[in-house]
Amino acid sequence: MIDFEYDDIDGALADSVRALCGARLAQPSASAQGVLDTVWWRELADLGVLGLATEVGGGTVTTVAASMEQLGYFDAPGPLVETFAGTQVLPADHVESVAAGTSVVTVTSSNLVPWLAAADLIVEFSGGEAYLAKPSGPADEVSSLAHEPWGRCTLERLAPLGDATRAVAVGDVAAGAYLVGEATQLLSAAAAYASDRVQFKTPIASFQAISHPLADCYLQVTAARARVRRAAYVIDTASPDAVSAAATARRAATRAALATAWRAHQTYGAMGFTVEGPIGNRSAKIRQVSLAATVAGSGDRILTRWGL
Repeated sequence: MIDFEYDDIDGALADSVRALCGARLAQPSASAQGVLDTVWWRELADLGVLGLATEVGGGTVTTVAASMEQLGYFDAPGPLVETFAGTQVLPADHVESVAAGTSVVTVTSSNLVPWLAAADLIVEFSGGEAYLAKPSGPADEVSSLAHEPWGRCTLERLAPLGDATRAVAVGDVAAGAYLVGEATQLLSAAAAYASDRVQFKTPIASFQAISHPLADCYLQVTAARARVRRAAYVIDTASPDAVSAAATARRAATRAALATAWRAHQTYGAMGFTVEGPIGNRSAKIRQVSLAATVAGSGDRILTRWGL
């Protein structure tokens, strides 16, 4: 039997992240208006989250996963996936500033750059390599699905940063863990709503058309959580299948989170499809995070693992 529970150290940090999110994200965040809340970002840095899985910040990729599950559960804003991917290839001095919250890093593999307006450092992934880059001219603002400050620009490469393989894998785990957290909250909220909502003098949770799809989502989320945690572990142990495990975990988490969002929309009925409702913003965030720090060829990495 394989134990996928986090150890005491990772669990303690996850508890701290959960406490910070509960206290801080209950307040209106400036990120909702398309601006990175620098106070929130500095608080994450002070907790030691932004430098995880680096020589500067310590911790492991499993620690990243433990933190990101909590951040996803609370729908936390910011270039989180991009931070964990970017710090894997940045020089130590840049990692120190990112870990301290004084610099913000983003990652892209095209001319569409997430969180461009807030970023001090841009890492470009191309052809399996990473490059430090900057805009070579004016950038156009882009209205993103989750109202994050994205931009479109032509990038100028400043310096090569080396092989991007580990960075991509860590980004996959970070995204997968965040999506598992998002799906867990949506599933919990939808189940609670179904238990409270009464139709024909009966809680709708007793209707098989409601309960069975939610149960199926629970199985998908549980399986995705196990895949993400295993992927984090195999990266930490430098297993040969680390890259394919991370790509597979991300895909499983994406599928589970999207399915859960859809079923949550259906459970809430018309209210679930309103922007102001309890699902709309999270559903948009799930779709957007599923695309964060992605690179071409993830399917190839999975197929290669199986000799295909």
